[in-house]
Order: sequence, then C-alpha cells, then structure tokens
Amino acid sequence: MLYKFQKLNYLIIFLVLLIAFIGAAGLYSAAGGSYNPWASRHLVRMIILLSLAVLIALIDIKLIYKMLILYLL
Repeated sequence: MLYKFQKLNYLIIFLVLLIAFIGAAGLYSAAGGSYNPWASRHLVRMIILLSLAVLIALIDIKLIYKMLILYLL
C-alpha cells in the first residue's frame, strides 16, 4: 500500500488542487466576499472527489477487472 502512495503523480494532484482553489477564489469573489453561496460547496466537493480519486488509484487494477467482468455478465 505504501508503494502505491509513492507511485502517485503528486504534480497532477497539486495542479488539480491549485486549479480548484483558483476556482474557489473566483467563486468567493463573485459572491461578494462570502463563502456561503458557492465557494464552500465547491471546496467540499473538491475534497471529497479528490479523496475518492486517490482511493480509486490505490485499488489493485486486477480487482477492478474482476468486478467489471462480473458486472458485464
């Protein structure tokens, strides 16, 4: 499991985080300096979905293939 963490592409993760925070800053600005309408939901979604993406990246690809074959039958 530690090996899979080391193999993650941290540059891409950093760039996704950077783009998401720039988007949140734009939403914060569009809301007149308030996080409530859009920016807070954007950040929560970003954290949840990025965590989900990392979790999926840590799953063994052979397990995904086995699940896919079961799904297609």
